[in-house]
Amino acid sequence: MLPSLSVKRLVLLQQQIFILLPIVTAVLIDAILLIFMNKVTTVEMALKIAFCTFILFLPFMCSHYLSLRSKGIQALLIWLAGFVAYPAMLMVFDFRVFDNSATVPTLQSLGLAWGASIFHRGSLLMQERSETRTSQWMSTLLSLNSVVALLLVSWATIVAAMFVSTVDPMNNQPIRPIIDSERVTNNLSLFLSYWLQFMCLATSVGYVYWLNRYVLIRNVLGKHGVFGFIIACIFCIIVFTPILTSIALLLPLNEDNLTLIPSENNNPFDPINFQVFFAILAVSTPVILAFERQQQNTAVEVVARQQTLTELKLLQQQINPHFLFNTLNNLYALTLKKSEDAPELLLQLSNLLRYTVYEGQKPSVNLSSEIDYIKNYLALQRIRLAGRCEFNISLPSNCDKWLIPPLLLIVLIENAFKHGIEKSRTDVQLFLSIEIQDNQLVMQCENHVMAESNAQEAGGLGLENLRRRLVLLFANNFELVSKQHNNKWCSSLTLALLPC
Repeated sequence: MLPSLSVKRLVLLQQQIFILLPIVTAVLIDAILLIFMNKVTTVEMALKIAFCTFILFLPFMCSHYLSLRSKGIQALLIWLAGFVAYPAMLMVFDFRVFDNSATVPTLQSLGLAWGASIFHRGSLLMQERSETRTSQWMSTLLSLNSVVALLLVSWATIVAAMFVSTVDPMNNQPIRPIIDSERVTNNLSLFLSYWLQFMCLATSVGYVYWLNRYVLIRNVLGKHGVFGFIIACIFCIIVFTPILTSIALLLPLNEDNLTLIPSENNNPFDPINFQVFFAILAVSTPVILAFERQQQNTAVEVVARQQTLTELKLLQQQINPHFLFNTLNNLYALTLKKSEDAPELLLQLSNLLRYTVYEGQKPSVNLSSEIDYIKNYLALQRIRLAGRCEFNISLPSNCDKWLIPPLLLIVLIENAFKHGIEKSRTDVQLFLSIEIQDNQLVMQCENHVMAESNAQEAGGLGLENLRRRLVLLFANNFELVSKQHNNKWCSSLTLALLPC
């Protein structure tokens, strides 16, 4: 049965909501950062900031959504209008959320909006073009390792800038999450010194991530199970915590009363340091496992897609040779008789083969081309049968706006000739009707069969191959019925058409 319209609408609604999810997430991140920076303590003020942030991001959402629904230069212009022209207009008019607030949108807001939109578009592009060189580069860029590295570098950069923006940062803890760009620019050497030291700390965290993913999870958990994984984690926590904290204590930024290690003292064996190492493993493990599972699912989908394409090719190749073999036999017989129909038969066969070779390998063709192919096939059969069959044909016109997989409809017609008309010893009739109803193709085919023919013989291998192709191409979005009624074989096919 064809899926209901309500289910299709629900799926479409879910897809549209997911399109906006990256920008909505950016709104929430920006709102919570503003709440932190303004030291908000009341629910009313927090809701006010969240509401104002949502209003400011609303043009970003509209631009992101509409650009993804458009193509080419139109999509680019819509994106530029929302993510470039709109912020520029706000800055020109010095728009502010509150009386004493900074000009909005801030660099933080713009960065979140741009990043969410660009990374989302890149992810969609990578899914659409999973086999291109550009998408492979994007896949590497958006891999878990790259994201972790980007987060660690970003953290080191932001914290270093905050330290430069604060006078005597080690003795003015906790420092406020404020970056003074002018102060950072005037103290680049100090910023670089801080950045290198925080990169050392980030590298230590990255090492724990690498150890967890490539040693503990892939090797220990994969080969020795959960118990072996737990034992290995305990071993690593005990051995590597004092080593990494001792390295961190060598950094020049450390002082006697305050250090950069989690315990903030000079003791690498402080229990807090072991707890932080454990926390990193506890947080990274489910993330790594989820990402590894997603990679496995993607690989399985790629293999399944390749197998489906291969099976479709094999099924299509099983359909075509039978017709070609029979037609060549008939052409040979007409040539021996020096029949005047031989040149016309050869021309029709040439047209059919041309369509099979050039159009039959495409994933979809124009419905009008498929109808023309059927007309050529029927014209060839008229010549072959020489009046033994009465043709009652009704085919649609003006069907250029629809697409259909090639060489689907011809199977029912071939089956009618192979198992019914060609075997009949008397004059027979072929009834064929193809109509377009509510974006669906409805095909009816009836032919005479001999009384002694059984249903399995009349159906043939062609119908089995056709049903398998339909399942692979349309899932459950089709209906194929083929059965014998008295001395007639009746076949009907209903499937959804794709618009051009």
